[in-house]
Amino acid sequence: MYNSFVNNNRKSLLKRYFSIRVAIGILSVLILLLNLATDKVFSQQEILCNTSEGASNKGWILGDVVSVDLENNRLAVTCVNYDTLQIEKITIVVDTCTEYKNISSLCDVKIGDVVSIDYLSDSQGNVALVISVE
Repeated sequence: MYNSFVNNNRKSLLKRYFSIRVAIGILSVLILLLNLATDKVFSQQEILCNTSEGASNKGWILGDVVSVDLENNRLAVTCVNYDTLQIEKITIVVDTCTEYKNISSLCDVKIGDVVSIDYLSDSQGNVALVISVE
């Protein structure tokens, strides 16, 4: 009887955990759409750091941090590729123009954190514009 109670309680907690993760994802997408509609996120970075030159693709990801490389200013994030519906690992480069929300620097990002990242893809890789820890 006790095991049944523990299993039911564990299932309930897991359902609640995944419901919260889905809600955070939906909220992040809505925020992104609002930012893209006003074009504030990218235009401020382009003015300050002139990152638009040579940029071929602007992107956004929401995922879990799997590694942080402070020495090379990089982090790796696993996220869902919505075109293929497969989980991918993406490496993001952080530079002096990267903005941070809910953290002050790359040093504050920990493995397992859920992050939302606006980035530019170019010949040098994926360069973070904005990193927000959810």
